[in-house]
Amino acid sequence: MVDRSTRIRALRPVLIALVVTVHIPVTLYRPDLRDVALSFGTYFSALISGCIAIAALPTLSVISGFLAGNSAGNLTGRYAYPAYAARKFRRLIVPMLLWGLPMVVWIYTRQAGGFSVRPDLALFPFDLEQWLRALTAYQKLPANPPLYFLRELFLAALLLPVWRLIARSVGFSALVAIAIFYCAVAGIHFDFFIRIDIYLYFFIGVFLAARPDVRSLDGWLCAHARGLVLGFVLVCAALALYGLGPNPEHYWLALNLVRLTGPVALWALATMLAAGAVGRVLEVLSPVSFTVFLGHAIVIRVAWWAWRELFGASRFDVAWWCFFVLAVALSFAILGSLWWLYDRLRRRLLNTAPGQDPVAR
Repeated sequence: MVDRSTRIRALRPVLIALVVTVHIPVTLYRPDLRDVALSFGTYFSALISGCIAIAALPTLSVISGFLAGNSAGNLTGRYAYPAYAARKFRRLIVPMLLWGLPMVVWIYTRQAGGFSVRPDLALFPFDLEQWLRALTAYQKLPANPPLYFLRELFLAALLLPVWRLIARSVGFSALVAIAIFYCAVAGIHFDFFIRIDIYLYFFIGVFLAARPDVRSLDGWLCAHARGLVLGFVLVCAALALYGLGPNPEHYWLALNLVRLTGPVALWALATMLAAGAVGRVLEVLSPVSFTVFLGHAIVIRVAWWAWRELFGASRFDVAWWCFFVLAVALSFAILGSLWWLYDRLRRRLLNTAPGQDPVAR
């Protein structure tokens, strides 16, 4: 069986690529809320971006919770928790602020020019409160939308001692998990959370780290990897068809159930990917994944503007699928090159080893 760290490195680029597909323009993330006809293009957009990809962030959250639960020590020393919190702030919040600022500035300049861009963020004329909301994702989707995940992941990580305490009781853990899942399905976010389910998945990771029998569970997943992946794809295929149907009233509940079980299938996929040549390629891409996550919304926005100028806008036809593939490739190529240059410069100046992706730590 391939070791756990190798599987994480192989899976991480796949998860980030799935996240990228959700933010490509006119993708069908929620086909039940769109008035579109069933076609080859709409179906596969709903399948990839609206069903399979929705398990990516939960899987990253479970991995983050598991690694945090395994590596943070007991946090009982005088300075242990403050040091842990400071480390999480540096690895999650600082990148969120730095990569959110270019989008804030862009939205500000567009609003100053009279364009209706992100009207939910009134950045022009300058308003410090709105700028802070746009950067920190406080009660607003941030200017760089995917980065809300880092804010939720940071807050979930700060609750690590609480999660560990809850994880001591299987019954109490089940009650907490059910309560959070209910809030996610019912849309109860207490006027604070953007994705309350992220806390559930992080807690699941901490819970797994606290269970001594997780190794046997991991062995079972590896032994049944192909069947789990195939079953997940078939369920997603049926869900995408249902979402594009005439009356998908239970789609949201079904989607959340797929989210809940998706990390199992994607972890099984990691077992399959890590064992061969594909895994070695993915391991090479793994270090750049966090940078791709941070900046892909910026790359896609620029690429989409250029694409419309050159070819016009299209929905789910051959040209749009070309852009779909191009957006993912450009995100990894441009941001991967940027990470490579930064890493080489950092190592040369500081004489340090290559850094690791903080999303999964």
